[in-house]
Parts: sequence; C-alpha cells; structure tokens
Amino acid sequence: MSPQLGYTFEQVVATPAFWLIALVHTFCCAAHSGPLFHMVSNIIDHGVDKLAAATVFALAGLASIPGRIATGLLAERFGSKTILVLWLSAQATAIVLYLAVESLVSFALLAIFFGISYGSVMPLYALVTREFFGARAVGSSYGAIFFLSCIGMGLGAWVGGRFFDSFGTYQLMYLLSFAASGIGAVLVAMLRPPRALDTHGPRNALVGAGCVVRGRGRGIAGGHRARPGV
Repeated sequence: MSPQLGYTFEQVVATPAFWLIALVHTFCCAAHSGPLFHMVSNIIDHGVDKLAAATVFALAGLASIPGRIATGLLAERFGSKTILVLWLSAQATAIVLYLAVESLVSFALLAIFFGISYGSVMPLYALVTREFFGARAVGSSYGAIFFLSCIGMGLGAWVGGRFFDSFGTYQLMYLLSFAASGIGAVLVAMLRPPRALDTHGPRNALVGAGCVVRGRGRGIAGGHRARPGV
C-alpha cells in the first residue's frame, strides 16, 4: 500500500484492527515487564548471589539485541504477523519456565531465551501497523499504539510487586504473565487486515474510470477534459 493510498490517522483509529493491535501490544508489555523488572529479586530469592543475579539480568538485555535484528529478517521472509505469533508464543513459554528453574545456570540459560523472545517481539508491532494501514499515518498510528502499550508495561511491573507483597511469591505473576502473552498470540492469529480503502472515490475517480490526464496542469483543475482510454 503506497503512502498516497494509506489510511489517515482518523481512519486508522476507526478500525477494529487498530484497537486489537494496541490490545495485544499492551498484553505483551504487561506480560514481560513483571518478569523483567522483578528478575533480579526473584533470582536472589532462590539463593543466588546479588552480583550473579544482576549479571543474569544483563545477559537477558544483551540477548535481546540479536533478537531485535533477526526478527526483522524473519518478518521480511515470512510476514510480520506470523513471526509475531511465533515470538509471543516463545515469550509465553519463557515466562512459564520461570516457575521451574532453581539454579544460577538455569536462570542464565532462561535469561537468554527470555531476552531473545521479548527483544524479538517488540519491533514487530510497528511492522504490522505499517502493513495493515500503509505509511501515510504510520508515525501517529504506531505512536498511539505504543502509548497504550506503556500502560501495560507499567501495570505488569506494579502488579508483580503487589502480588509478591501480598503472597510472598512471584508464582501468580508468572502465571498471569504467561496467560497475557498466550492470549496475545491467539489474538494476533485472529487478526485480519481492515477492508481495502475505496480507491474509486472523488480523488481517484479518473484512475477508477480508466482515464489518464495528460500534461501538467491540464486536468480538471486546468479546465481540460480527461481523454478516456489514452
């Protein structure tokens, strides 16, 4: 879809697809923010040294870098929607595995998997937005989606802390984070592009009728009639 034929921002926010993408992005951020922000404290609670726990956290951040690069290459080949489902599912798997790990080595290996998954998933929302609505208003459209996702980012970390203060464990946080990421994957699989824009409207009437206006400044504005079939 060319920028000229892309949706305006007003048209984008009027589609169900926009709100579904925003909802998935919010679920996704809520899902990984809790495990991410509480990673060090959770590892320490399992008897790991503070410095080692902080190193594991840094390892997750480092692992997210190649994920962010590779996901673009995969999206170009297989489509951003397909890869988004894949990485949301991988993120859900990584999150639920935190319920089973105990040792420093297992935490380190899981940090790599988790870092790759959450790092890979984040760039895809902008690509999906561009593919669904065109480039005409992609900046404002994705900006609105990202704004809404930040609510999930803050909420996930806060809820994780509240659960720990109330129950003395992060288990419920991991279960809900797993559910949020899994639901996001299902919603993306159900996502359908909005209906095509009407390219036969007033601004594209000549094109829709198979007419070509020759010469600069000669069309309707110039007072000359289009020559059909030329």
